[in-house]
Amino acid sequence: MTENQPPYVLVVDDGANRYAVSRTLRQAGYVVSEVSGGQEVPEQIDRHEFDLLLYLAAHRGRIVSCHELVREVRGYAVAESEARGVIRPHVSNLRGKLKGVGVDADLLVNARGIDYRLSEAADFPV
Repeated sequence: MTENQPPYVLVVDDGANRYAVSRTLRQAGYVVSEVSGGQEVPEQIDRHEFDLLLYLAAHRGRIVSCHELVREVRGYAVAESEARGVIRPHVSNLRGKLKGVGVDADLLVNARGIDYRLSEAADFPV
């Protein structure tokens, strides 16, 4: 996946079509999360938290600074110290919400006490 390609969440009711489309997107280098219907996308996750999770999934295993997360997910630039204050509440809320639906609490890893990454070992379909 190149830096300019966005991650996708693929919602298709028909399993065969979902498989075909997701396979094609993956072969083209996209990160794809599959769900069979909208009800499977956790409704309680707000847009910013969902975008944050998708960005981390697209860069899975790589440490991503709070500054980068604000710039790429929220769409504006701030100083690193301010970026931590913007991102931390979203990460905290997201951890709690994911834990509430049975996702491993170690999915979102805090690296060096400042930055974040999506665990490569966590059991989460991306």
